[in-house]
Amino acid sequence: MSGIQSIREGLTGNVTRVIVVAIIITFIGSVGWAGFFSQGNVNVVASVGSKEITNADLNFEVSTQQFALSQRFPDQEIDDETLFTLSKNNLINKFSILDFLDSKKTILTDEFIYTQLADEEQFQENGRFSKARFESFARSNGFIPSDYLKRVREDFLISIWRQSIINSSFITDAEVVGRSPILGKPMAMMLLNENATVSICHSKTTNLEEHLIKADIIVGAVGIPKFIKSNWIKDGAVVIDAGYHPEKCGDIDLEGIIDRCSAYTPVPGGVGPMTINTLILQTVEACEASL
Repeated sequence: MSGIQSIREGLTGNVTRVIVVAIIITFIGSVGWAGFFSQGNVNVVASVGSKEITNADLNFEVSTQQFALSQRFPDQEIDDETLFTLSKNNLINKFSILDFLDSKKTILTDEFIYTQLADEEQFQENGRFSKARFESFARSNGFIPSDYLKRVREDFLISIWRQSIINSSFITDAEVVGRSPILGKPMAMMLLNENATVSICHSKTTNLEEHLIKADIIVGAVGIPKFIKSNWIKDGAVVIDAGYHPEKCGDIDLEGIIDRCSAYTPVPGGVGPMTINTLILQTVEACEASL
């Protein structure tokens, strides 16, 4: 597995680069885990857009997380609930990206995958890639070869997508409406780190709509219900609403923009789950750093 992982992490890709800025939208907050994880098809445990997460996907992810955690915390026993939580969160994020890429008709052929794996010794026979060895390796690790190939393809696709964004010269104009030290300013820094051209606005900004109408990405974090009007936002923009108010609305008037934007975060159920995931990740990282 380490050899495959090294390929994934070092992959620069020989295919056309996919230059995109995508916002991963989760709907868990509005329906809850019980509603999100389906009981209808015994083999399908969840759906993300047009993508279905199967038992095979979940078992594979649990195995991957178990191995990773055992390497990071060799002296600690990881309980099943923690493994399952990490696995399902990773799968939801991954399949959100895959669903987006699938909507853009982005695919990797079996031949491409086999070519990328050709240098892996465990898949070679007489110095050349062997499909039979690949399938034997999958079975020896408890997986159906077709399921294993599907997982490898998905990991390659996401690696190429991420590498494309990092290496691209794509520049986006982004507007962050809000200047708080816990949301607006950190969000602006994160966008800057991704090579976006960022403007920070706030409730006192003069002619705010003139700034927003030019933005490719808008982040609302001003703390006033529906403060940002839908007609201030151009068609095709990415809209991130970080606000939440008792009226069950955010800082952006989403009703008039949903059909015109390329992506948006619903309220509730959009930014909230991502905040929770980030806090959990940072807690784990802080704990790991203190060991």
